[in-house]
Amino acid sequence: MALLLNRVFETNNPWAVAGLAALLMLLGTTEVVLNKSKRRYTHMYPGTLVSLAVSTIPISVLGTRFAMSIDPFWKPSQYIPILGMLSGSAISGVVVAVTSVLRELQENRDKVEFLLAFGATRIEACRGVATEALRLALLPVINQMSVIGLIAIPGMMTGAILGGSSVEQAARLQMVIMFMISASTALAAMTSIVIALLIVVDGEHRIRDERVHAEKHAVWRARDAVVSHISALVSCRRA
Repeated sequence: MALLLNRVFETNNPWAVAGLAALLMLLGTTEVVLNKSKRRYTHMYPGTLVSLAVSTIPISVLGTRFAMSIDPFWKPSQYIPILGMLSGSAISGVVVAVTSVLRELQENRDKVEFLLAFGATRIEACRGVATEALRLALLPVINQMSVIGLIAIPGMMTGAILGGSSVEQAARLQMVIMFMISASTALAAMTSIVIALLIVVDGEHRIRDERVHAEKHAVWRARDAVVSHISALVSCRRA
């Protein structure tokens, strides 16, 4: 990553910045779908990619251009680190939100179906599920904001002070960054919750269990099959 960032910083090309931003979105989506999620829903990869893109890209552009007065906003040495911080927090929010939604729809399915049976729409029946998922997704960010600058001195503020900035400038920078992180995490969590609910609870207001999967992802199943096949071949040759 350091070598790649160095190349992008040296080129100072907006297309290189856009390419690296797209790479971060794809890697973040892959991490969520393949490694972080124990339960997955159908078409989770594009849904997660949309959630990360619509939450981190607009917030990072608005924050760097207007809140931090960086012109041009895509200046690599400043935009890429900010986008990376937003992506990391958004990934955590999406994982917690989607995991909560799928768990609630499986473990407390009777409650949702009870509301659906009495005429509630899927939006009305799943409102409690969405609210709880959003609360869990935003809890770490809210807890961090409650102590930041009072008890904990965050890394961005510490780095700015060590870099020679005044304490006031460092505090303002950290405040802007935290607002951006909170906004992107909330937007990513809300988008992922809506997409998950629209897929798992269909337009006929039915919970579709077959669209939720708990087994290993196909990539890891293929890897295990290849490893088993290679191990079998090695054993046969030794025999």
